[in-house]
Amino acid sequence: DGVQSDAEAGDEEAVRNWRIPGLLANGNTIDKWQDFSALAGEAEKAALERLDFVLKLGGELICVGNGLKENGFLSDEVLEVLGVTTYVELWGSDGKAVSTAKQLLEGMDNDKEDMGVEKVFASASLLSESVAHRREDMQRK
Repeated sequence: DGVQSDAEAGDEEAVRNWRIPGLLANGNTIDKWQDFSALAGEAEKAALERLDFVLKLGGELICVGNGLKENGFLSDEVLEVLGVTTYVELWGSDGKAVSTAKQLLEGMDNDKEDMGVEKVFASASLLSESVAHRREDMQRK
């Protein structure tokens, strides 16, 4: 099909990145909608934003050159900002994202209930999208 995976393009750990979909670390481009690992990373990043994670380093948005490596992987400084030592610590039933979602729900008063539920629901939806993209990526390999 002519689509080059992240692994084929030289990325070391293709399943975890926040690079721009369609633009590989080596400068090559592919169809954005076939770049499943980057689409998954994009959804994960959006989920963290919905949960009010601060996605800034040194007061500037996290991007390539500011906490994001060329291949889309997060630097140790960004992981520290997120309150974890590895990307994996963000996810799973004991991950930072889940504990943050629980805190949002537990700390709500009646006036803010709908907003907290909306944030958690939107984040869960984005994570579901991420999982779907990761599955598509794995099926392609």
